[in-house]
Amino acid sequence: MAILQFQDTQVAVGVDWSVYRSKGALRKAMRSAKGRGQNGHLVQQHDKELVLGVHACPSKTVYAGAAIVAQVHPDAVLCESVTLPGGETAWWVCAITDGIPSPAKDRLMDEGEARAEITELMSYQPNSVLLGTFGGSHATFEQVLESATEKQRQASRLERPTSIKLIGASAAAVIVAIAGAGFATKQYLDRTAMQRQKDSLAASQQNQLMAALQLKLKREADVKAAQQQFRNEVETARNQMRMHAVPQALYQAWIDVSRQLPVSFHGWAPMELRCDERQCTVRWTMTPLGRSIDGSAIPNATRVNDTEVTQTWPIKEIEVVPTRPVGASRSEEVRLTLKSLGETYRWNVQPDNANAVVVQPPPMLKDSEKPVTVGLRGRWRFATMDAVGVKSQSDYFVHSIDTHALPVKLTGMTMTGLGMQGSLNISLEGEYVVLEDSAN
Repeated sequence: MAILQFQDTQVAVGVDWSVYRSKGALRKAMRSAKGRGQNGHLVQQHDKELVLGVHACPSKTVYAGAAIVAQVHPDAVLCESVTLPGGETAWWVCAITDGIPSPAKDRLMDEGEARAEITELMSYQPNSVLLGTFGGSHATFEQVLESATEKQRQASRLERPTSIKLIGASAAAVIVAIAGAGFATKQYLDRTAMQRQKDSLAASQQNQLMAALQLKLKREADVKAAQQQFRNEVETARNQMRMHAVPQALYQAWIDVSRQLPVSFHGWAPMELRCDERQCTVRWTMTPLGRSIDGSAIPNATRVNDTEVTQTWPIKEIEVVPTRPVGASRSEEVRLTLKSLGETYRWNVQPDNANAVVVQPPPMLKDSEKPVTVGLRGRWRFATMDAVGVKSQSDYFVHSIDTHALPVKLTGMTMTGLGMQGSLNISLEGEYVVLEDSAN
């Protein structure tokens, strides 16, 4: 419970309502509330039932918020975000039926509880007007307060009575109380809700409102899921740039596969070896000696045509290490170092300019989230320019990457001229990665 300031009006919110059938029980409840310091009372008579609202009143000009709502909208559910005196944010939820705040349905709670509460209340009271700052609401409490007449405000003021004053429902007087004891008569709430459901047209309109409310809740859940997905994708992209397989270890795994290939196998010869970070693929072609032999005799072979098959070799798991933390401002320095290695050793090294690695937000977040740049990535290619000592040249290039402490990873190797098919050629390709300076 709390007393909040709306415009120039002190409003009591978070009220407990209680219902009695005799004046004696009502007097007893009023005395008990006064003993607890709840000296502000508002009483309404509804048929044979007496409804009491109590709240501590530091002054004579405190008005019951739910009572004001009931004066303007006799059947309503309010869900409004409010700032408490201590600065915390809470949700004020109250239900009005037949011009009376429903027992135990005028409370302050957190957002999650408020969403569940309003869904339940609207199912009990499908014809009620939805008020507050919740999505799809007809009006905020301040707008309701502005529309209330002076007479309606005065009928909602918490009194400090010395005797019981009954205000009939015809006068539209409503009761407000925060923190008072009393019992929440769910039967009372159910009975009035069932009467309201008889109006099929109003129920249809309210069902549309509930459908819109459920759609809004689903969209909010979808947005939260999309935000988490976006954060995960950004982190995954950063991790992919921060970690890579050890270049020398990966290169050696590829070379080990090439060393296991025979010069020929039953009249078939390996022509080309292509490797990536997961596997190597050998392309075999039929030689004149192999015309009468099926290429499927080669282990793990896949037929391409009558004279060609491919064979797959898995790569053993390679150790993954952190990428050297070179900031994005040094991307050109890395590119020129790779180019310089080629010029120095007569290698054909072609480093491309680095491009930004950008993670785009999901479509539903395009208006609320900006793309995130996690770093820069440039591709490079290596090939020997001298037919002599081809393998030793590629060995030394991979060694030089480590010697110069470059943030470089290998992504592929192509080896041609295997076996008896001519001179050996080796080309390598990969990436150099530079992280955003803030991510180092």
